[in-house]
Amino acid sequence: MKNPKYIFISLGFTALIVLGYFLLQTPKSEAYVSMSNITKDTSIVEEIDTAFLKSVFELDTSRILDGDSLIISGEDNRAGLSRDEFAGYSRINIAVIGVDGRMGAPRGHADANHIISIIPDARKIQIISIPRDTYVDCGYDDTTNLNKLTVYYMGAGREEYLAKIAEISGLGSIKYYVEFGFSQAMGIMRLFGYNSTETLQVLRSRKSFAIGDYQRVYNQAQFVRQLILKHFELINGSLKPVFINGILALVRTNLNYDLISDLFEKIEEKQIHKNPENITIKIRPGVQTNYKVFDFSNPEFIASLKEQLKLENIAKQDTTAFRPKNFQQYLTNKLDKIISDSEQDTLKNPRLAINKLKPYYEQKIWLQINDDQQSLEYSRRVSEILSKSFIKINDTISAKKVQNSFLAEQELFNKTKTK
Repeated sequence: MKNPKYIFISLGFTALIVLGYFLLQTPKSEAYVSMSNITKDTSIVEEIDTAFLKSVFELDTSRILDGDSLIISGEDNRAGLSRDEFAGYSRINIAVIGVDGRMGAPRGHADANHIISIIPDARKIQIISIPRDTYVDCGYDDTTNLNKLTVYYMGAGREEYLAKIAEISGLGSIKYYVEFGFSQAMGIMRLFGYNSTETLQVLRSRKSFAIGDYQRVYNQAQFVRQLILKHFELINGSLKPVFINGILALVRTNLNYDLISDLFEKIEEKQIHKNPENITIKIRPGVQTNYKVFDFSNPEFIASLKEQLKLENIAKQDTTAFRPKNFQQYLTNKLDKIISDSEQDTLKNPRLAINKLKPYYEQKIWLQINDDQQSLEYSRRVSEILSKSFIKINDTISAKKVQNSFLAEQELFNKTKTK
């Protein structure tokens, strides 16, 4: 496990990056799309949905566990209250969007919908979470079951989506956003020293709880809250530039280094992180109930909770998609093929090479590789081809951006290793 000293991550929005994609789920009519096999290894299934590993499938089960049978650290009866005691205060709002695009797909649904709301004058942070299936008019007939927030993002675009979640959450506006995908979540989770498979299973579980998606989004928010309380005091140390630049290299955001650094300083100045009561959770739309509070700050507890939820047994019941027997091998074979094709294209048709690589580059799919050094090597190879291709079409700005992004990613993973 990584040394806790070196695994703290950007404040709320960065931590939620870890969450965001744990939540991935699409309607089955959309999620399970076969892709052609690109490996010669006959031990790997020939047609699979590469974006949905068995460990992170949204599994169908009618089994609902009694909350009293689980190990919990108490209950929260305030998260679902409609009243907001900090209404009227000036806020800094950051939307954290987990997008469920399949491997190589340019677009996806918004399946993680959270807002980090920093309230400096009140010395508070609210984590506001919205279930993915919250009703939103997307222009479909209601019988289609498509009028929901997760679909709205794909159809309306980011700006309209931000306005919509501001409306749902009761905020005036949301100026900033951080957007990420499945691969980024996998990579960043490793920085925290978590077992990504079991943590994703637990944080994505909803059908094991009587209140379903509401408990799930609460769990995700609680995960973030506990990370902030546990690690924020280390965030302004000597490694702060490494983490900020590294995370910025992995996600899509309109935040920059200076803005993030200023936010850290505000939180430090107001001592918001010093008292657990200063960081609260709100679920919107409000559903007043007793939300179960689990200890997600401890990876060992997550493993225990996974066993109690019987998630491994539920996973074995899922037969809705083809899966590779060895996903790591499948992924490296796929990357080798993409890189080889793009290398050939960049010699004569650099624009084609860019178009082929760009979807995979934006998703950072190499972050699904468990070995950090192997992952970085694939990042280097992809970045090198993209950079050369951009230079050939005289786009030196994009070339430099790709180069700098790789260097930041490399520093992030190398300098946060256990010493």
